[in-house]
Amino acid sequence: MTIAELIKESKAQARRLLVNILERRVRIKSSIQAVFSTLPHDVFVIIIILLSSALSFGLGMLTERHSGNSRAFSIKELPLTEFADTGKLAGVTLAPETLAENLQVVASKNGTRYYFTWCSGSEKLSEKNKVWFQSPQEAEANGYTVATGCD
Repeated sequence: MTIAELIKESKAQARRLLVNILERRVRIKSSIQAVFSTLPHDVFVIIIILLSSALSFGLGMLTERHSGNSRAFSIKELPLTEFADTGKLAGVTLAPETLAENLQVVASKNGTRYYFTWCSGSEKLSEKNKVWFQSPQEAEANGYTVATGCD
């Protein structure tokens, strides 16, 4: 085979390859158009929002990793009974007045339940009906029981 024949054969192969690529491109494009033409407009918008949210989250994670600020964290349940008995939690000691303030409970003089100061139920009590106790034990000694969701 001569060089001229090799060049002619390579040009023919290149043309066939190019035609094949263009045919595939047209088929893919028509398939994509068929899929998107059958989807309602709202679904397309939702898909775009979800994809952009996922991309933003991923970029944020990558940025944190590359900036060297990736901190491992964990959420732990605090042992409230240990804290109430000793005033110490994981090496932290509270002043006695802070400890007493955190353990105070409130009840209504018209009710039978007591609430810790951090419970949402304590905010609903009328100021004129509030009865304060220094501890849950004192409230229970006066006939009150802990409110549901506050224990």
